[in-house]
Amino acid sequence: YGGASQITDVVYRGRGIYSLLDRKRGRVFTYDHEGNLLYIFGGIGTQEGTFNVPSAIEQWGDRLLVLDSGRAEIYIFSATEYGTLINEAVGLRFDGDEALAVDLWKRVLELDENNELANSGIGKAYLSAGDNKMAMKYLKLGMNQEYYSVAFKRYRSEFLKEYLVYGLTAVIAVPVAVWLIRMIRDRKEWRRKGGTGK
Repeated sequence: YGGASQITDVVYRGRGIYSLLDRKRGRVFTYDHEGNLLYIFGGIGTQEGTFNVPSAIEQWGDRLLVLDSGRAEIYIFSATEYGTLINEAVGLRFDGDEALAVDLWKRVLELDENNELANSGIGKAYLSAGDNKMAMKYLKLGMNQEYYSVAFKRYRSEFLKEYLVYGLTAVIAVPVAVWLIRMIRDRKEWRRKGGTGK
């Protein structure tokens, strides 16, 4: 298929999740409230789960209905375990319960260890909890440059606050120590040459 998609319908599914129906390729694209692509299914074809002329999409409970005007049929789709975990994790994040979403994202990673969205979700939860080092780890795996930068800046600030005292102490203590060592060495040299030491 050449050219851009032809979005023919959209359905809001709640908790920041919405699905778009692409008439040209017969695909259903699902996004979260931040515009992250969650998953894609469907296609044009003759096998089960594909369409001839997809025309409309609607939600019915926890299922999606797709009208195929070319075949005059309505297809009913239920989420797989993978899709359900993603939907629930995204919903928890939308509700502000990022800590609760972490367990679901980890289960998503058990099914697909390369899922960038799950790694990014875990990273965002650690970032909200103030664990910037762990946030950096997961955000890097999730290829999330925007939030990785935030975590890195916070981690750098923490690091500097923690070790700046030691650095400043060293900056002051080293010259004082060098001065004392030279003074002691000079005094010993003076005594050796016959000085009284007073």
